[in-house]
Parts: sequence; structure tokens; C-alpha cells
Amino acid sequence: IGYLEHCKKRGFASCYIWSCPLIKGEDYIFYCHPKTQKTPEKTKLRQWYKLMIKKAMKDGIAVDQTNLYNEFFIPSNAKVSASRLPYFLGDCWSDAAENISKKLDEEEKSGENLFAKSRTKRILMANGQEHVTKEALVMHRLGEVIMPDKENYMIVRLQHVCTSCNEVILSGSRWFCKQCNKVQLCSR
Repeated sequence: IGYLEHCKKRGFASCYIWSCPLIKGEDYIFYCHPKTQKTPEKTKLRQWYKLMIKKAMKDGIAVDQTNLYNEFFIPSNAKVSASRLPYFLGDCWSDAAENISKKLDEEEKSGENLFAKSRTKRILMANGQEHVTKEALVMHRLGEVIMPDKENYMIVRLQHVCTSCNEVILSGSRWFCKQCNKVQLCSR
């Protein structure tokens, strides 16, 4: 919770938490750990993070919590581009996006042209995208990669986000629904 509070004080609008426990023998921050230190499994670590996020929301540090898939890959957000994804060195989706893009290029060069007649393209067109680009195909396939582990990619909002323009509401008026707490509108 202290980390989230520190981020909020520094002006950050959101924090990204990946629930990915250490592999035995690997160290991310400190160069050594006691041999007796236990490493939590993925579900235990995720439960602990969710408990801390819930406490942060109760304490007024955080305002909302979602996951990477719901934020960037659900059909209502289908127009979100890959450039809007958070990018941190070593993330699984940055490598996956590159591999998917290369695979689409190879398919197009080999004459398979799955880019033009793929099932993914039909799905995207059914979701309202008239002109399906390579980027939309990459995002769709990347969403399929992320979906099974979506609960492990948490996004914690430290500030409210306008449901109309998707911009962070840092100043000015904010209108919201007291009943559902889902609608947040800025002065824009």
C-alpha cells in the first residue's frame, strides 16, 4: 500500500502490477535471499495483491482496479492501439506482439494471405471495425495470448478516468454516478 500511496503522491495516475512469482534461484531486486525464504505460488501472490489493492481502495489511495485484458482488449476498447499498451522491458506481451507481427508478415509473403481472409479479421469486422489493419490483427491475437492469465496483469487506478474521453481527471470538475460508480465524466 505504501508503494501505491507513494506513486499517487508523485502524480502517477495508475500502477501496473504483474503477479508473476520468482522462479527458484532467480532474483529481481535483491541479489540474494535466504535459502529458507519461500516463494509464493501465482494464485497466492495474486490473492495477496488483490487484498492489498482492496485495502488501498478502502483507504482512498486507489479509486479503481481492472486488468490489462479488460482495459485494452475487450470489444468496446477494440480501437485501442498497441502503442497505448504499457511497455516494460521483459513483458510477455511485447515479445508476443513482435512474434505475432512477424508471423503475419511471413504469412503475407508466403502467399497464404491469412491477413486478408483470416477468422480474426471476420471477428474484428463483426465487432464494428470496417477496415481491419495489421495492428488490429496483432492486438486481437495478443488479446488471445493474454486472456488466459488476465487476472495476473492488474491495473490499479490512482486517479479517476473519464469514461467518455479515457483521459485521467486530474483537475477541474468531475461528474459521476453515485449508484453504479462506473460513470466518471470530466469537464472536457
